[in-house]
Amino acid sequence: MTSSSASVTIDTKWFQASDGTSIFTRTWIPSTEPKIVLCHLHGLGEHSGRYTPIFTQYAQHGIKSYSFDQRGFGETGRKSGTLGYNDGIKRVYADVDELLARVKSEHPELPIVLSGQSMGGGLALGYVVSKVTQSKPVDLAGIIAMSPFILLPKETAPDPFTYWGGRILAPIVPSLPIKKVLDIRSISRVESVRVDYLNDPLNHQYISVGTGNDILSNGDNLHKSGYQHLHIPLCMAHGEADIITSAPATKDFFEKAPSQTKVIKLIPDAVHELHNDLCREDVIDFYTKFMLGLAAN
Repeated sequence: MTSSSASVTIDTKWFQASDGTSIFTRTWIPSTEPKIVLCHLHGLGEHSGRYTPIFTQYAQHGIKSYSFDQRGFGETGRKSGTLGYNDGIKRVYADVDELLARVKSEHPELPIVLSGQSMGGGLALGYVVSKVTQSKPVDLAGIIAMSPFILLPKETAPDPFTYWGGRILAPIVPSLPIKKVLDIRSISRVESVRVDYLNDPLNHQYISVGTGNDILSNGDNLHKSGYQHLHIPLCMAHGEADIITSAPATKDFFEKAPSQTKVIKLIPDAVHELHNDLCREDVIDFYTKFMLGLAAN
């Protein structure tokens, strides 16, 4: 299915992963020849369709964007009936491999950037780190980590009983769902964004103990040693009032990462979804300039 506007055509289709799972994908195609390609991983509890506003703006600059509803989320989760469970982080990385292979086959001549928001930001960083530690090639022009899940802020971190309980249960019943109540004020200071989020039928507040354990373990690894394997161009952004993921952890990762080309934007008073917050235009311009700079090299 496709829909079009003056600057972008949105193509949606189902893709069959190598294990037979149906994955729902979206592609935002600019009206002009693309200069660079973006592959994006969405955050916890949401879906790829929420990025149409930002990817439409990217399209106006010749950036073609691909994304998919991860296992357990969006249309993919609805079809499988397993909300909040991603089949394990190795399977997520395999899905990313398959998406990138599709993109490379369609645009072998264009640079590719991997991006992710929140959970997706941590997974994007973890994906690159896993490739390097396995001595596998990283065929990416750069990476954008948007409010990435590296660590939880101290004020919202789980108590030790909950933390270790989840760690123990994860290998036994990884698909066991837990409903996590979201404070809607924590995603954006814009009231219309909050209302749209709550009214979106594809959003949900479930996470399985296995997925939660994977996210925490991946973040711990990024914080303790993973940063040393990040050599490709790096762009990071975080709101300093974010209570969902830790801005200080993002700053620490950025400072330690050995990337020769790296930029960061820390925004006072901004909350979790910078691309949907009061600083929206500023941060979208920041990401856009990073990608166009890579395209020009």
